[in-house]
Amino acid sequence: AKDRLISLFFTDDENLNRSFTDINDKHSVDSLSVSLDSNRVREKYDRIKKEWLNDKPEDEVFFDELKNKIIELWRRIYKFKPESANDQEFSIATLYLAYKTISIAQRYDAYDNFDCLQSSYSNPWDQNRYDALEKLIHEIDKDSSHITFKLRQTLAFLKFRHIKTNNRDLHITISDFSKITKGKSSNKWKHIDFVPAPCFKTEIILKEKNSQDRYPFSMLSSGEKQFVYTASTILYHLRNLNSVRGNQRRVKYRHFNIIMDEIELYFHP
Repeated sequence: AKDRLISLFFTDDENLNRSFTDINDKHSVDSLSVSLDSNRVREKYDRIKKEWLNDKPEDEVFFDELKNKIIELWRRIYKFKPESANDQEFSIATLYLAYKTISIAQRYDAYDNFDCLQSSYSNPWDQNRYDALEKLIHEIDKDSSHITFKLRQTLAFLKFRHIKTNNRDLHITISDFSKITKGKSSNKWKHIDFVPAPCFKTEIILKEKNSQDRYPFSMLSSGEKQFVYTASTILYHLRNLNSVRGNQRRVKYRHFNIIMDEIELYFHP
């Protein structure tokens, strides 16, 4: 929900930016606070590595080699590379990329026909298994559903490097963020793909319209946040539907029905 909300703050149409940053009558969005979340990514990677080693304890050295192989296969597709010898953001983002690839392959039925990343798979890691891994990654790359949502954000970051924290907290205004991402959306990349990737901790900073006070979005009440998330989810899907160019395979819709269920929870006047 937060990523959908953030994706509405920037658009290729400069005239729309202001309206999408109004949260409610009192608040508008001032900026994003972004910091590299190294510990959380390492915890995720270590957890999936531990699960693998429970089945095959002899694979400890191999698992890190597998990580490097996964990163290399993604790099061949997207041509990303580190910006320096000590590129911490690259290191953490690629670690997340490896973790998420393994996680997707193990978790979702859509990839049941690829056994290469199942720790219980008994066949040795020979060339055939590496070929299967390459096919799996190309298959995941074709998937634009919610399954690969966080993976695409990570790949967009690695390819475009549109966020640079330099190992410190980054505060970037919505206007500046819009300039950075302008023109990057395409058939391949959606606006939401340029929201800071999961290897970052991101906080929305609000400002009061009648004062200079600024504070995190997380300080709003649960009811206020739910109202914003619901409205922004509707806007998010409407924008995606409006972006469709009608052709023989896809219909360009011009009318939408929106049905709100259980409105007494958050929409009581």
